[in-house]
Amino acid sequence: MPLSCNEIEEILRLYNEGVSVREIAGRYKVSERRIYQIVKNPILKKPGRPRRNINHDVKELIIKLRQKRWSSKKIHEHLIKNGIEVSYYHVWRIAREWDINKLSRELFGTTKDYERVLGIFVTRVKLRNGFLKLFVLGDISSSKVLEYGVDPNLKCIVSHIKGHILPETLIIIQRSPPLVPTRGNNHLTRFLNEANVDYVWITRSQLRRLCNCMKKSNIPLFENKEEFINWFNNKGLDLLENSCELISKKFMELRRNGNIRQNTQFSQNEV
Repeated sequence: MPLSCNEIEEILRLYNEGVSVREIAGRYKVSERRIYQIVKNPILKKPGRPRRNINHDVKELIIKLRQKRWSSKKIHEHLIKNGIEVSYYHVWRIAREWDINKLSRELFGTTKDYERVLGIFVTRVKLRNGFLKLFVLGDISSSKVLEYGVDPNLKCIVSHIKGHILPETLIIIQRSPPLVPTRGNNHLTRFLNEANVDYVWITRSQLRRLCNCMKKSNIPLFENKEEFINWFNNKGLDLLENSCELISKKFMELRRNGNIRQNTQFSQNEV
């Protein structure tokens, strides 16, 4: 049976402390020859692939090309063509990390001058014969879930927002139906413009880069809307609160502040 890294380290320590080779071999049930091999060539083999460190200049080059809106594939091909050996995964990881940091800096720079920052997000929940849309209104500054509902229309969303707007409020809106207007202004953007509330859009892909709205691997497949509502009131709210906290941390780089559990629950007739 192969020895672990910790066992090899312990063998080297015992040998350096003067413990006999025979005693060490008996303790770990290996031959004395094996102990001599370890002492002569003390290479600690760690599980998994050996980690390759990317040269700082190569990282800077990847970021520079990414700033020119090059795709990870194009960057990787460019590096290989110029004799720089680097895997596509490392290029993708460095580019993705830069994208996330850039988005976080932009949002933080946009939001730091406001008294309150709210986020409006929509998550699709899969049913057996279709899907539902879960609307979430969150306080980004304090990582709190303020309002939520199933398949709301824009008038319903606006009615939820009205009670949470302060004089200096910024609203970050996910650019997806039904929130985004298809032509001109919709009921939501018209209300925000008339109320002189500043708002910015974030695409679904940008939001996904920060983190998932809901941990979809933990969401079962529901037969109907009522089954989802029952599940959400019992278990789903915890997922939603955790997701709101994760999104808030990525947006504002703030720690969780207070308890985000709300006493409100879905009613069977909520739309």
